[in-house]
Amino acid sequence: MPAHEEGVHLGSQSSGPYYSCITCFNKEVAEGAGIPFETPTFSPVTLTDAQGNPHVFHFLTRLCPAGVLIEAYEVIGGLRAGYDFRYLCENPLVESLHLLQTVLDRANRMLAQKHVDQTTSGARLTESKSIKGRIICDPSDANPEGMPAFVIDGVRYSWSEVGSLLLGQHGFQFKLEIKDPVDDIS
Repeated sequence: MPAHEEGVHLGSQSSGPYYSCITCFNKEVAEGAGIPFETPTFSPVTLTDAQGNPHVFHFLTRLCPAGVLIEAYEVIGGLRAGYDFRYLCENPLVESLHLLQTVLDRANRMLAQKHVDQTTSGARLTESKSIKGRIICDPSDANPEGMPAFVIDGVRYSWSEVGSLLLGQHGFQFKLEIKDPVDDIS
């Protein structure tokens, strides 16, 4: 299983954590629920952002108690990074092409937007003064405090870098909303 594909953690054994591949996990869940379900496989798809940059998306489909979840994500340096979109359909028997089309529609809507301009003096908010993206928590050597980071326009920004984006906004009001990863924020 490639490093960017998630397995499902099913607990620990004496030899360490036990993971199941997505296809095996989906098969077990479908059998337990008594429904026919075949894990769809999709080839990577390249979409273009507002600046004309290509982004290659990989797909993962997971059967869960709430329905079926599809994830469209970028792989950078062999790891999941950059843009990441999800769609949850409550009908586990939905056509797989509906899942693919819905998550790609969400991706296209977000890729068409630009929230940060890169200027000679650094990153700045666009005229919309709006930031949409994803919160990530990455405790690592590069982030020993474990502070949240953000993926905005497919680029990782530290807490401090997002603070720098807000320089010059003193006195303005703001509204911060945290949404479920399966919600459409475009």
